[in-house]
Formats: sequence, structure tokens, C-alpha cells
Amino acid sequence: MSLREYLVQILLPESTISLYLLKYPQAIIYRFQTKGDTINYSGEEIVITTVGDYAIDVRVSDRLLVSWLTKTYQSILSDFPFFLGSQTEIVINSEFSLLQYSHARCCAYLRQLYQQKIITAEGLIILTTDLIDLLVDFNVHDWDLLKAIVSINDVPISRKLINNLCQAVLNFERYSGLWRENLPLREIKAILLILSRYYLHIFLVESSVIPPVEL
Repeated sequence: MSLREYLVQILLPESTISLYLLKYPQAIIYRFQTKGDTINYSGEEIVITTVGDYAIDVRVSDRLLVSWLTKTYQSILSDFPFFLGSQTEIVINSEFSLLQYSHARCCAYLRQLYQQKIITAEGLIILTTDLIDLLVDFNVHDWDLLKAIVSINDVPISRKLINNLCQAVLNFERYSGLWRENLPLREIKAILLILSRYYLHIFLVESSVIPPVEL
């Protein structure tokens, strides 16, 4: 279940007419536009704040976010191949070149994580700490990558969302990466890279474009 579906079911199943993601620094926030009155609410996992006569913001807690992230990652373990060889000739399509490059960089990171024994050949993360404790150490580019993944999960995959994910992967590689961080932080970043590659792979295959694993 996506975060969007969870919030619609739990919070405002009848009054909600639209919901979209807001990218605030170090937060995942949804905005509901409602038909009726709204109230302020603060709970263990969500904070609801009135922002207008017919709108409220819902801030998702780190604990709920990590729970969703873990379940989403675990749900693709059984049906997604994590390590593929170059079975076909790599053809770079100019229209999709950045997407293909981003996919290949995710693959390269995953191979490095496997060599460092941070993930297994099946894509399992060998966790050494509670993931929720690691979010505080995320930098802005880590958060942008997480938000891009959340956005894709919550609505049908579109070229615009995939392009946003691609850019987030490229910024992650340029400004954040893996090897400048402590070992536990690489574990949650591994999940982000696995999910990024998953969505990029789906979009490229559906677009009849080869998703290269090496570039």
C-alpha cells in the first residue's frame, strides 16, 4: 500500500478530493484539499495542520515513512533480478540516455554494495541498525531521492516522475554517494538505490528501451 492510499483510508476517506506531495526540506508532506471543515491533529505518526478554509497538510512521521519504505523494498525482492549481466548489445537511445545512464549507475552501486557485503546476491540488506535512526543523517540529496521514489509509488508512473527520479539519482551520485558515509547509513541508501533501479527498469522496459547494467 502506498503512503497516499494509507492516508486516504485512515484519515479522510470521504472528504478528500485531491492529494499531492510537497517537497519541504527534511519532511514528507501531503496536502489534502477537502470539501468540508478541517481540524488540527497531532498523533504518533502523522501531524495534520489546517492551511486554509479547504486545505490541510499532513506530515508523515519518520517512523511511518521508514515502515512504508521497508515494506515497499521487501515487496519487490521476490520478483526483481538484482544482478544481471549484459546479455544484449547496449544501445543508447538519445531520448532516454540520461535514464539509461541513471539505471546503469544504480546497477554499479548495487554491485559495489554486494562486494562490500552490505547486500546479498538476492538483494537483501544486512541491517546493523534501526533504519529510522538513520534519517537524521540524510543530506538534502538523499531526501530528494527518497521523495522522488515516494512520488512514483503514489501515482501512476509518468515520464515526468521518472525524469525527476533520474535527476535525483544523478544528484545523489554527484553530491552524496555511498562511500563518504558511515557503514549503517549505506544500508538505507541501498534500499533507495534498489527502488530507484526498480522503477527506472520498469519504465525503460515498458518504453521498449534497453536498461543497461553497465556504462
